[in-house]
Amino acid sequence: MSFKKIFALTLVIFFISTLFTGVSHAASEQPEKKLLDRPLIIGHKASACESYFFAAEKLGLFAKNGLDVEFLRVDTATAREGIVSGKIDITDGVLQQWLKPIEMGMDIKFTLGLHQGCMSTVVKADSPYKDIKDLKGKTIGVSAPLGGGPQNYLYRYILHEGLDPAKDYNWVAIDSGSLMLALDTDKVDAVIGGDTSTYPRIKTGNYRYITLMATDEYLKDETCCLLAFSPVFIKEHKDIARIVTKILYEASKWVNTHKEEAVQYEFEKGYINGTLEDNLSVITPYDFNPGVKIGVESFKRSFVDYQAVGIIDKNVKLETVLDRAFVIFDDPEIQ
Repeated sequence: MSFKKIFALTLVIFFISTLFTGVSHAASEQPEKKLLDRPLIIGHKASACESYFFAAEKLGLFAKNGLDVEFLRVDTATAREGIVSGKIDITDGVLQQWLKPIEMGMDIKFTLGLHQGCMSTVVKADSPYKDIKDLKGKTIGVSAPLGGGPQNYLYRYILHEGLDPAKDYNWVAIDSGSLMLALDTDKVDAVIGGDTSTYPRIKTGNYRYITLMATDEYLKDETCCLLAFSPVFIKEHKDIARIVTKILYEASKWVNTHKEEAVQYEFEKGYINGTLEDNLSVITPYDFNPGVKIGVESFKRSFVDYQAVGIIDKNVKLETVLDRAFVIFDDPEIQ
């Protein structure tokens, strides 16, 4: 065979090889088979404490498992209605806010504890109050309505301090947007709120914490937020719920050692409110230590405390409510 023919044949073989290599490579980059024929709807409150949701997107964990996602901003009331009706697939439920409605029959399914820390009690920096005992007989402002997560959190703290939260304190429900104004104008002696709303005032130096859930000795090891599924989703897609639970477990663990990177991503994507610096400062003391066991144990401790102060009916059995509220996936990786 002449040199020209050999050279031409070599070129043909090369181009054919390149073509098939390219096809093979393109096929390998095709996304996994979709688990759902629609996006997974995630209800969130635009808070950095929900970093696990956005980290799962950043890390490609949803896409890797064949899931498209849609982030939907909601408030607590909208989240509850959406979860129960199935309009929202998952959200993160603040245990202190959801326990009473669950006891009363609200259908929601928890699968995982997500992180510790969420709420705080704030007073003016020049006030005489050093701790919760100093506020005995005083007025505390809480986000309306009474009986929500912030008030229930402080009820447990007060109970642990040996005081009666119902008899020893006066409680006033205030619109969340006016909460700090009520403190400014001395209508209340202290306020309770989510850290993302109170921290911007704290950093001015004109206010200070007297309780901080992330560091309170009694509560710092409990999970504040749990992964909450719609009962509709659990019924129709239980296997997918298991996968999503593992995704959020992995994402929360990652956030614990990459907080700055996580906040930077969600800030740039426009997922959170406030400044990057404030959001990072808020979650710095948080322990993103997810797990099934910590979620269940936090649920049990809260339930018992709420029965002690009359928030939950003392005749209601803990195990009955726990079995109704939790779907426990027996997977050693997320325990």
